[in-house]
Amino acid sequence: ILVRRNGRVVAAAEGRIARVPLLKKGIVHFLWGPVWRRRGATPDPADLRQILRAMHRHYARDQGLLVRIRSNEDPGASQARAVSTVFEKEGFRPSRRPHYTTIRVDLAPPLDQIRSRFSKSWKRHLRAAEKNGFSISAGTDAALLERFRRVYGEMHRRKKLSRYNPEIDKYLAMQRHLSDGSKMTAVVCGMAGEDVAANIVSVMGDTGLFMFGGSSNRAVRENLRGSYLLHWWTIAWLKQQGCRWYDLKGYDPVGYPGVSRFKAGTNGQVVEYLEYTACTSRTSRGIVAGAEGLLRLARQVNIQIRRLKYHVQA
Repeated sequence: ILVRRNGRVVAAAEGRIARVPLLKKGIVHFLWGPVWRRRGATPDPADLRQILRAMHRHYARDQGLLVRIRSNEDPGASQARAVSTVFEKEGFRPSRRPHYTTIRVDLAPPLDQIRSRFSKSWKRHLRAAEKNGFSISAGTDAALLERFRRVYGEMHRRKKLSRYNPEIDKYLAMQRHLSDGSKMTAVVCGMAGEDVAANIVSVMGDTGLFMFGGSSNRAVRENLRGSYLLHWWTIAWLKQQGCRWYDLKGYDPVGYPGVSRFKAGTNGQVVEYLEYTACTSRTSRGIVAGAEGLLRLARQVNIQIRRLKYHVQA
């Protein structure tokens, strides 16, 4: 859905619709939207207001769908309350719980201050990595992304994940169609001609977003700590690009304790993002609530089955 002013797009959002056949009721889900701030331009809340109004009218009122917006609005920004008020005035209710929690590193201080804030263990691992004689390669070309794919695929096989992450292929294919200023950057850590760790980072506005990362079997076997050096290199690089934040993409100490401890070691800010919903149809609201309840139950059963298999094998 697009909003134009004088022929120029000033707001946009992309959603996914899921309906129950015949009833034609269900949900439209907007992830990370809407987009309404242009780089280098003063944000106009009227642009946000117009696209929210259009989303509510077209999907909630006319089609009777439950509209869910998982917002990327910074809850700590100075205008956060004003933005939330716009959502509410246009008929969207904020969730009681955050839909997404992440950790982001403030890049405003000098590099030495940023590093001084790392935990003792994080700094110790980083110093050890710096002594390993790694080489760092970074860029947007297909060859570097293919090097990342190989490291990432090795990690997937090592962890015996059920299948290769399909998002990787989607994003790598997307790279071919992005403009030079919008392409993702692959950062690869090598040692004696062998890639041992690799990340993908995307710069959006004032934020560098960690997208994907992986380590080779050798990196794990020899405890090379290449990931620490990759993130530190990325912090310095993003600061040079004029970014204010480095978003480590997710923080879930319950579901992913190991990865979360690693991210928490940067002593970045824990940020929680809200979800907004609007619905004029009781049928759609009931369908979505029932379907999501069944999905939660299925996930819990799947977790219990995996735990049982693990104990049997052990």
